[in-house]
Amino acid sequence: MPIGVQDRDSALKVADLGMTLFYDKAVNTVLTKLFRRGDKLRQDITTWPLRKRGVVATPAVMDKDDKTTFGGATDSKAQMYLQRVWSPGYHLGRIAQMQEMAAITNNLADEIRRDRQDLAVAIENLLGSDQECQLETGAATPYKTRGVFKYLQTAAQGTLPIADGFRPSTACNFSGTIATYFPESLEAQLEAIALDVLERPNLVMVAGPKLRSRVSKWPYHATADDASRDVTFKYTSSLEKKMAMVVENMEFTHGDVKLVTDFHLLRDLSDGSVSAKGQRSGALLDVDSWRMRWMDEPGWWEVADAGGGPRGFHDGILMLVCFRPIGQGLVEISADS
Repeated sequence: MPIGVQDRDSALKVADLGMTLFYDKAVNTVLTKLFRRGDKLRQDITTWPLRKRGVVATPAVMDKDDKTTFGGATDSKAQMYLQRVWSPGYHLGRIAQMQEMAAITNNLADEIRRDRQDLAVAIENLLGSDQECQLETGAATPYKTRGVFKYLQTAAQGTLPIADGFRPSTACNFSGTIATYFPESLEAQLEAIALDVLERPNLVMVAGPKLRSRVSKWPYHATADDASRDVTFKYTSSLEKKMAMVVENMEFTHGDVKLVTDFHLLRDLSDGSVSAKGQRSGALLDVDSWRMRWMDEPGWWEVADAGGGPRGFHDGILMLVCFRPIGQGLVEISADS
């Protein structure tokens, strides 16, 4: 029998390492991409005017009568604070920085890139939150801007409230369970929204994954009154041999809705953890009513290295503005049934 190295676990073997680094989670920033960028911020608070039209009567007027009563619009204002957001940061030991790593040609550059993406996630979590705005008065009370779910609530906000008549009416928002959310539920919301603004809305529903799944199953379920459903399907090609169980666009009598899945709704901003409500909830957005305004756009800060290796973080100063919350709505669901 020949003598040689036969052991498959020989210590002399060179490790076969992959050349691609795989992360556990993707970075999808839906709201950040949907909302347009507004003008540069120059103050910690911004103000925009709101005007409410009066009720327009159609009286019959006698010939030669003089006009003695005059109507007009009701003016008010909305305001918002900004917020500074920073990333978790990075700190790379000197040895870790210099040693050869599998799938990474430059460990420091990869850490900086990862941290920049983490800032994007932190901002997305903020936009899709129910956080209330806050004036900075000390270390324990920093500036905070308002999240989508707080903007679109029907009751007056606790700080810098949106004026009456510019918040969604009660019927624009749905509260219940996944099992009780039917097409009729959304149709009722769209009807209420249309009545609020006197026009047929074209909205984007940013939905948590469980809400999105529920809506995609609507064609296969009975209506709320258990009657049978007759749905017309349209396929791009009859030759496709696949099952399509997804809804991306919906057209109702009182409005159109495009669906987008967002995995960052209603997260716990203190630790970024997923919430049951965030997975099941959504927002009906008039995208043109929203702006992201920056005082300082996302940037990189390198902190002085005292010998322990390079370190730094990313941050930005922004404000979320919703010019007109009316004409939009929420789906707030915490449980399946």
